[in-house]
Amino acid sequence: EKARSAEEAAQREAAEEVARRVEALHAEQDRKVAVVAFLTKHGFTGGVRGAKRNLMKSTYPLHRAAKTANTKMVEYLLMEGADPVQKNSAGRTAAQVARR
Repeated sequence: EKARSAEEAAQREAAEEVARRVEALHAEQDRKVAVVAFLTKHGFTGGVRGAKRNLMKSTYPLHRAAKTANTKMVEYLLMEGADPVQKNSAGRTAAQVARR
């Protein structure tokens, strides 16, 4: 009886671990889809680190998310490799843009 109970507990633990991993994979996939949608919506074609140039100005996805106070997207972009110290054409980081 104890062996069976221990085996059932081990199986439950294994199932819970699989569920956690699947949930993490779904969260990662959702994040990536949201980032691609954000980049597309705002005309960024160079990925999370790529600039969007307009005449003499350039900006980056992280700056755009910061400017619009989209904190979830700021978090997602950083998780996807956006550079928090990258400066836009005005010489400002995304954090400086957010404070404005």
